Amino acid sequence: MLENILIDPLVYMETEKEESLKLIKNFYSTQKSDFKYPVINGIPILKLPNDQDNTSSYDDIIPNFELGNRNIDTIFRVNSLSENDIKHKTVLLAGTGGGGDILWLKQLSPKKLICLDYSSSLHNIKEKFNDPNIDYVVGDICNMPFKSESFDIIISQGVIQHTRSPEKAFASQIRTLKKNGILSIGNLYSNNLHNKKITALRNKLNLHRSPNREKSKKYIKRSTKIYTILANTGLYKLHMKFKFPYILHYNNISGKSFDYYYANALDYYLSSYRHLIDSEEIKLWADRLSVTFLRTIKGYKIVK
Repeated sequence: MLENILIDPLVYMETEKEESLKLIKNFYSTQKSDFKYPVINGIPILKLPNDQDNTSSYDDIIPNFELGNRNIDTIFRVNSLSENDIKHKTVLLAGTGGGGDILWLKQLSPKKLICLDYSSSLHNIKEKFNDPNIDYVVGDICNMPFKSESFDIIISQGVIQHTRSPEKAFASQIRTLKKNGILSIGNLYSNNLHNKKITALRNKLNLHRSPNREKSKKYIKRSTKIYTILANTGLYKLHMKFKFPYILHYNNISGKSFDYYYANALDYYLSSYRHLIDSEEIKLWADRLSVTFLRTIKGYKIVK
């Protein structure tokens, strides 16, 4: 099924024409382009030619995210979804991350689950699940390598704020939805005081632009060790009030593990992009594309 919906992202970007890709000897290609997209570890690498060798800022962040324990009933409630939205449907997980969303999606018996991510670490997720009903594609969510109207539902949690253009990512997902299909997006960084503080500190430290990522990760790890102690003794309230130096966290969630805080800090300070997105902005994009916009507890439900 996967090969039936793949298109050449370069041809689409240049012409907005959807040219089907064909697999020949571990490379996908079309007659309209000389470029051949490699298949590595069984995964098509459908980045644009100039991006093929680019590493993602998430390549060394994703391994730090735990799969987590996701409760399906809670996910349905906060995202205004139901079992019927997933079961026997063609589902795209746009932004696979550490693979946590695969756990609950698998339980709902989708007809097909396709996982898209920009990170070359995606093969680690494939090896972790080893499920023949799941296909994986490395590609750009801002220029998705899929035919229009391919998916019944797209799950995209905590993703578009980390893209070069959140609006393009939104439009690309809407294009690939079937009529009456659902785009579920959430875990965005809203333009509130909490996120403005993080953005200000992020820009001041500039860790995401440092050529020495290992040094930046060590700095974040030291800070996180201190914050974990504060968070689990109640002293984080003092930090929230007085802003202790050298502590990067503004999280007021106590009782979590060091790994949880560390993964979130990496997400805040090492990802290449971190856009703040308000509901008014999402609604504007939805109106431009004539799709239905619904607020949910956790984010937004867009119906095509």
